[in-house]
Amino acid sequence: MGETKADLSEGLKSFLRPFGGLVRRSESRSAMEHYLAGLLAPLPRKTASDMARALAGTTSQRLQEFLTRTSWDNARMDELRVGRLHEAGHVAGGALVVGEVLIPKRGEHSVGVTRLPVGSAARQQHGQLLVTTHYATDTEHWPVAARLYLPPDWVDDETRRRRALVPEALAYRTLDGIALELIDWRERQGVPVRAVVADAAHSERTELAAGLRARRLPFVVEMTPEQVRHLRVELPGPSAAPRADEPPLLQRVPRDAWLAVPGRSGGAARARRYARARARWVALGQEEGWLLFERQAQGGREQSRLFFAGGLDDRPLAELAWLAEQRTVLPEFTDRARELGLFDYEGRLWNGFHRHVSLVLLARCFQLLSGEDAAAGGPCSAGRAG
Repeated sequence: MGETKADLSEGLKSFLRPFGGLVRRSESRSAMEHYLAGLLAPLPRKTASDMARALAGTTSQRLQEFLTRTSWDNARMDELRVGRLHEAGHVAGGALVVGEVLIPKRGEHSVGVTRLPVGSAARQQHGQLLVTTHYATDTEHWPVAARLYLPPDWVDDETRRRRALVPEALAYRTLDGIALELIDWRERQGVPVRAVVADAAHSERTELAAGLRARRLPFVVEMTPEQVRHLRVELPGPSAAPRADEPPLLQRVPRDAWLAVPGRSGGAARARRYARARARWVALGQEEGWLLFERQAQGGREQSRLFFAGGLDDRPLAELAWLAEQRTVLPEFTDRARELGLFDYEGRLWNGFHRHVSLVLLARCFQLLSGEDAAAGGPCSAGRAG
């Protein structure tokens, strides 16, 4: 006796109606519905074959053809998705968080796969690097856009480009260059932000910060210890006996200068303390701003991080602390996206990969608008979107 397959929910069908105009044929609209339902289903893996086995009314071939052969514009899908979130009131007072997701993958033919550094240059892993942007508020966060980084060994290899259907006009873009393009795309969609937040990799490469300054966008960028050495910081001398386990800069922050701030979840265990000092970023043309100090107790020890805040001179310390805290949406998004099948695309083509990513982001949008928990639901239970 065969396994019972799940049917599509009316809520999911209703949610997808505005996106149905992206395709011409009813069979293609059905494939879109089934692909979303598969991504939302509680399956261990979200490959086309796995989703087809779990869902009634579709096949693996139909789902694969929808990704690579059917004519539809995933960039337009992204625009409609952000517009839907705009209309539903999910764009208000947020920050834009820039990050990168490493998708482990072996082989040489899947688009963009190369050896990538993990943590340090001494550790490397085969995979694809996805540049992402996220909208974060006090209560929620959602992915705005994402684009694959194409490394130089791919850009210069005409044979692999042709086989993976990489657009001929696509030239090399740095990681920061892609991030700036996604930031500009966000502006065209009418999504205002309080500031842009980026992790430490973007302080080692100043292209992003320089681009944000040119766009007159405030920013908070985590700084590596090496980059902090190139800042000119205005701090008084030590106010108390220095501790041997503290970095020299932290020893010079007065004890009464620290502000306790709860974490994004509001839990006391995630509470952090922040202080700040005026500083100049030498490598960024003597850009003047705040050096933000963060301290957090974790595992019986206290960890510290440093950030540079530019274009935020008149903002209070509490707001700078809130912005720095928004970087935590990056690992949260990676976990949610993995559950929605981001890592499970098995094709090799440029358009198939980006269409899969757009559908994963659309599935996350459905969860947000329907109130579904990221780890719960499925094609039958996800029925509250309308």
